Amino acid sequence: MAGVEAEQVELPVSRKRKEPEDSCYAVLDPSEVPYGDPRTVGEAMARTDWPKWHAAMLKELKSHEERGTWEVVRAPEGANLVTSKWVLRIKRNADATIQKYKGRLVARGFTQVQGVDYDETFAPTSRLQILRLFSALSAALDMKLHQIDFETAYLNAKLKHDIYMEVPEGVDALPDEALKLRLALYGLKQSGHDWHAALRDALASIGFQQCESDPTIFVRDGKRAAMPLVYVDDIIVATPQGEDIEAVKRELLSLFKGTDLGPVHHVLGIRITRDRNAGSIHLHQERYAEEVLDRFGMDKCKLAKTPMESKSQLRQAREDHLQCDRLLYLAIVGCLAYLAQGTRPDLAFLVSALGKFNADPTEEHLGAAKRALRYLRGSSATRLTFGGGSATEIVGYVDADWAADKDDRRSTSGFVFTMNGRAVSWGARKQGAVALSTAEAEYIAAGVAGREALLLKEALTAAGQHCGTIKVHCDNQAAIKLVKSPGSHHNRSKHIDIVHHWIREQSMKGAFAFDYIATDLNPGDAFTKALGQIKHTEHGRRVGLDFRGRS
Repeated sequence: MAGVEAEQVELPVSRKRKEPEDSCYAVLDPSEVPYGDPRTVGEAMARTDWPKWHAAMLKELKSHEERGTWEVVRAPEGANLVTSKWVLRIKRNADATIQKYKGRLVARGFTQVQGVDYDETFAPTSRLQILRLFSALSAALDMKLHQIDFETAYLNAKLKHDIYMEVPEGVDALPDEALKLRLALYGLKQSGHDWHAALRDALASIGFQQCESDPTIFVRDGKRAAMPLVYVDDIIVATPQGEDIEAVKRELLSLFKGTDLGPVHHVLGIRITRDRNAGSIHLHQERYAEEVLDRFGMDKCKLAKTPMESKSQLRQAREDHLQCDRLLYLAIVGCLAYLAQGTRPDLAFLVSALGKFNADPTEEHLGAAKRALRYLRGSSATRLTFGGGSATEIVGYVDADWAADKDDRRSTSGFVFTMNGRAVSWGARKQGAVALSTAEAEYIAAGVAGREALLLKEALTAAGQHCGTIKVHCDNQAAIKLVKSPGSHHNRSKHIDIVHHWIREQSMKGAFAFDYIATDLNPGDAFTKALGQIKHTEHGRRVGLDFRGRS
């Protein structure tokens, strides 16, 4: 069999397979389990927990057999044969104990041929901003927030192309035979697209329609009594008090085989907890942060009080700079980026600053990345807390650091949008052109923030919440005048690219209202530069961060 010469795996063949054991669901002592997931079947066989992996693989093959995922055929002459592999993962509970072992047979999509094996591939998936927005709404309005997991979701979609796959380990076939796929196996280029289409059609059959502004939000009959939010095979269901969420979940589970997970606790590596008495919802990534520290050997490192040195000025590599291990650098920055995108706005500027050096990092840059891990060790349990009121208005804060990059003199834009003082969306990024003044840099940053605000406004509208003019606070009076008064500072602003004047047009339409805020009170400042401990902590708390060390 292709791709298994070095891994002889004695699995029962599909035509004579015994029933899989339930042992793949057994909870083991974590201390007895080797660290990490095996990358190959061979690695799994060499581990003490191989019987668990074996049972999980049997269960996967039986599932495919029952569903009729494929049929064994003689491959047509000249047909492209897609290859496959086993992906082995341990699924854990929120407290890190083992829930079950999962073995998933996936196609190697990169062996497909465009136009022959697939055409359309795009599949929408909800952004983390929307998850935070739903969490903020649920806390403000005391909504119920539950979760459903559709099992082997992609296999609910039928393929539109004839796709042939080499026979994987565990399936009995003759040398010249292949598998003709009937269903959208994980790993195929079009699987996500086909699954979303199947889910959309199924939801439509029970009255749910896809929102035009966000294709991952569904509503029924124009009402927002129940709103499914789609994360591939995870469905988050939000309903107001008084709505029978159990009935809604039963309807959804009548469409495809799945599991009712009850109140949402864990989504995309983000832990969600709720305190009904306090009216608050907490999001954190403590376990992921601890795994990152363990991965890079920083679990016992000295603590740092901020992500970066205050006023840090990292520069591009020069000839006299020592190059570092680029793959190590990219791995650290990538891990920090996922934290910054999920629940840690305090890491957003850091990730933006480090990302500029991904192509050619030096030892100095690696040192800055490791310092960030030292900060992470002292703040791994930090939570983003939603609650504090019943208002659902969005309020924004924007800032810019003019000519901050000493290599190309480009400025940095930063913004954060909150609901009840809790961050639902944020960003830090270098501007695409050189600004000639502080006012121009702030004006460009306002445009970046404005586009994000419109996305949030559309999502709120889809969720049935009226969203009027969004207040955006800026600490530069000249930039505010540029937005509000087209004729002001004409000689100093006529060179600004017309694309940046979009924010002025939207402001005149009433989409935004820009107001002044003192720099010391502007949390957007933390997204444009490295700050000292006091300011860093103050701004973090202003947007709902509850700083905590290891629990």
